[in-house]
Amino acid sequence: MPIDRIRTVIVEDEPSAAQALEKLLALHCVEVEVVGKAQSVSEGIDLVKSLEPDLILLDIQLGKEHSFQLLESLPALTNTHIVFTTAYSEYAVEAFRFSAVDYLLKPIDADQLREAIDKVIERMKTRDSNTNLNVLIENMQSNQGQKKKLVLSTLDALHVIEIGTIIRCQSDMNYTVFYLIGGKELIISKTLKEFETQLTPYGFLRIHKSWLINKFHITAYDKTDGGYAIMQDESRVPVSDMKRDYLLKVIKETL
Repeated sequence: MPIDRIRTVIVEDEPSAAQALEKLLALHCVEVEVVGKAQSVSEGIDLVKSLEPDLILLDIQLGKEHSFQLLESLPALTNTHIVFTTAYSEYAVEAFRFSAVDYLLKPIDADQLREAIDKVIERMKTRDSNTNLNVLIENMQSNQGQKKKLVLSTLDALHVIEIGTIIRCQSDMNYTVFYLIGGKELIISKTLKEFETQLTPYGFLRIHKSWLINKFHITAYDKTDGGYAIMQDESRVPVSDMKRDYLLKVIKETL
């Protein structure tokens, strides 16, 4: 069933930015109908409760307030989708990537806006839940490294996992295979390079062109045949010549 009307609320503390966004929507996203605008957390809460929109375009920073205060004050948003906007928050952008939640960097690009709206339409058609949003809120409230959660989408399901349960990741062309505690495997249609960027700050090591491993799951180093990292699941992950000294240094610091 086609979606020809998306009732939308813009929550943005800068009137000029809200006006510019509304103009972009009118030009490039004709199915989006802006039914209200708010400039603060309290205004946003009242507006969303009264209008129950399909979509909220939500600025992360609202003056001295944070948009997550708005989300935490609202009942479960089962039928409302969120696209965040941000000008600068690298920490927030990192959280979005982990949670697979849509965000737009300011100044907002028309093509990226169109792409975000298309994703919203797809979720509306499939009646997707707000699992990603719940994970995002949890991640934003936590700084506990390996306790952070990652949303991974396979062909048949959405998986929410703690990054500490990831033992190793293997490159398979344009796919990445995740090997988790308990023997579970997930095949994700993203490259290993994308996950390397996300996971390296949390103890993951790229020790080979095909492998990314969690240093907290290394149990030993085997020096034979060029070197292998022995992992908690008893797998033997090859180490490239260029990464051998680096891995040995990390192991000495970790074990």
